[in-house]
Amino acid sequence: MQTLGLAIALSHRGAVAAARGDTVSARALWADAQRQFEEQGMPPKALDLRVRQAELDSAEGRGDVALEAVLAALAEKRGDGASDAEAVAAHDHRVLAPLVVEEA
Repeated sequence: MQTLGLAIALSHRGAVAAARGDTVSARALWADAQRQFEEQGMPPKALDLRVRQAELDSAEGRGDVALEAVLAALAEKRGDGASDAEAVAAHDHRVLAPLVVEEA
């Protein structure tokens, strides 16, 4: 449980760093949090942090890197049996918004 609390704290600290524009710290904090979540067997939380890092890539003008990360996240989420639309809907991130497609 202590490791889970640490992962959550690191994730929040990364969000604060990103909001301040300190992308180097945000990336480091989110990478540490991602590792902690993975060790706790919480892949959805780790996946969320990978997408947040892709947001930073997109904001820094590295759209190709961001797109690659988002597509990898979608593929991983799809491995859980989710459709693309469900996988995208599971994340509330600006970098994913253009990928949302309404199903008929």
